[in-house]
Amino acid sequence: MALTALTETSVKDTLVIDFPEIKFERHRYFTMRKRVQNAGKDSIHDTLEGCEERFVRDRLHKVSRHIVEWSRQFEKPCIVFEDLKRCATVSTTARG
Repeated sequence: MALTALTETSVKDTLVIDFPEIKFERHRYFTMRKRVQNAGKDSIHDTLEGCEERFVRDRLHKVSRHIVEWSRQFEKPCIVFEDLKRCATVSTTARG
């Protein structure tokens, strides 16, 4: 995630936040869920899903708090998010 603080005439500051642990943990939980599912242990499957959701929610909360703290150094900050959902769809379609 890349953040940029702008004025009307210049760039004040930039910040890049990388959170690879979320991707790693989601893949790890995916692998565990598949193994459990193949073994027919549905109750553990649901528990693992809940653990993954709590982990991701916690990490995203920490990232959002970091963004808010970073933005407080600027006068009258305004945080704007760009919806990249369509870009991901176009990118996937372009790859075939």
